[in-house]
Amino acid sequence: MKVKTLEYLKLIAIINILICCLCIALFPQTVLNVISNGYYIFNNGKYLGSIEEGQKINHEFVFWNLSFDTIKIGLIEPGCSCSLASVSCYEIHPFRKSVVKLQIDTHLIGQGQTIKGLRLKLEDGRVNNLFVSFTVMSKSNK
Repeated sequence: MKVKTLEYLKLIAIINILICCLCIALFPQTVLNVISNGYYIFNNGKYLGSIEEGQKINHEFVFWNLSFDTIKIGLIEPGCSCSLASVSCYEIHPFRKSVVKLQIDTHLIGQGQTIKGLRLKLEDGRVNNLFVSFTVMSKSNK
């Protein structure tokens, strides 16, 4: 019985090593960022496509704390007067998430491709620029 358990644990260890190697091979920059920062932000840098002029855009960034320490968000600054930002939780416990919401009013933006976002400052001084890009089209062009 002990031998089977030991072989089973070895097999699990080998599978975990293979999964780690695959992740590093496919997503090296993401893995390095998670290791060095202790967190990962999903949906950052996303292109949202064509948006009709006058519409409001609602986008969510998901901030995952992948460390053993609590991470505290100190400040969220929208990039311009056309946007509002909010966060679901300022104190993110280990292996938990917080949702950062960005709302953009395209009434205040001219037509064409643009990038809008926010600055997220952590209490430890680290700064993250979160953004989305999209194309504003006039109502008649759509």
